[in-house]
Amino acid sequence: MKSSFEVWRALVRQAGAVESQGIEETVSVLLAFQNLPPIRGNRVLIIAGVIGPGGGMSVISTDILPSYGLDISPISDGERRKLEGVLTRLVGTIRRNPLDLGGVPIKLGDVLEIFSESDYDVILIWIPLWYFQEFRGWGEDWERASEVIIDFKRSMKKPLALISPPGFPGDRGRAILKKLFDNGVCVFPSVELCGKALSSVISYWRRNEG
Repeated sequence: MKSSFEVWRALVRQAGAVESQGIEETVSVLLAFQNLPPIRGNRVLIIAGVIGPGGGMSVISTDILPSYGLDISPISDGERRKLEGVLTRLVGTIRRNPLDLGGVPIKLGDVLEIFSESDYDVILIWIPLWYFQEFRGWGEDWERASEVIIDFKRSMKKPLALISPPGFPGDRGRAILKKLFDNGVCVFPSVELCGKALSSVISYWRRNEG
C-alpha cells in the first residue's frame, strides 16, 4: 500500500497537479486557485488584532505557517516608520510581522495601503468569527473591515486572504461572509487550511512557470 501511494504521489507531481487530502483541504485549495492570482513567492504578511485582541493569533501563525514553507519575514525599516505614522498613540499595537492593529479596524485600510507595493507576496488577515459579537459593537467593526478588504481585493494591488475560524455570527455575520465570498475574497476556516492552500498555489505556479 505504501509503495502504491508513493507511485500515486509521483504521478500527481509528474502531471503538474496538486495533491490534497479530505474534503476541507480540497475545498480550501480550490478556493485559493479560484480567487488568488498566480503566486510564486512565499513571503507572507500577517495582520491580526483588526477586531479584538490578536496576540494569540500571531503566535499560532508563526508556529504553523512556516511548516507549509511560508516565510514570515520582518518588515523593512521604511515600512515600520510608515506604520508608526499610522498607528501612533494607539495602545496595544505591534509593528512587526505579524502586525497587531490593537483592535482598531479603521486603521486597516491605511495599513494595507502601506504594504500594497511591498515585497510580500500575499497578505493574510486574521478576524475570527467568534469576534462577531453585536453586544460589543464588533458587528459594526466587521462591516467596516469587510468593506476595506473587498475594496483592496478589487484593486488587485496584492493577493489577500482572510483567516476566520468558526463562530456564531448570526444572520448579519453570515451576510457579511457571503458578501466576502461573492467578491472573490478567500476566507479560510483555519490557519492550517490556509497554509496548505497557499503552499499548493505557490508550488503549482513555481512548477508551471513556463
